[in-house]
Amino acid sequence: MYPEYPNLYQRARKATYFSQEEAAERLGLSAESLKQYESGRRVPPDGVVAKMVEVYDLPWLALEHSRATDQLGVLPEVETKPLPQATITL
Repeated sequence: MYPEYPNLYQRARKATYFSQEEAAERLGLSAESLKQYESGRRVPPDGVVAKMVEVYDLPWLALEHSRATDQLGVLPEVETKPLPQATITL
């Protein structure tokens, strides 16, 4: 998707073509906070990620954030399959 951006929050923002400043304003964050999330110095709280999902219109971000912050190890591994193969599996 955007392999040159290893941080998932940065990857999500880049997918929307927002600058950091524009994204921070739409998210109600300071540009510095967004920079810290995108550099990996801080992990955004779930509420901020929910706002990112809404503003960026990227539902996959919620799942990826959950995977990245799953401290209990209770989330199952999700395997991507082509639609015909997934249908047969069901």
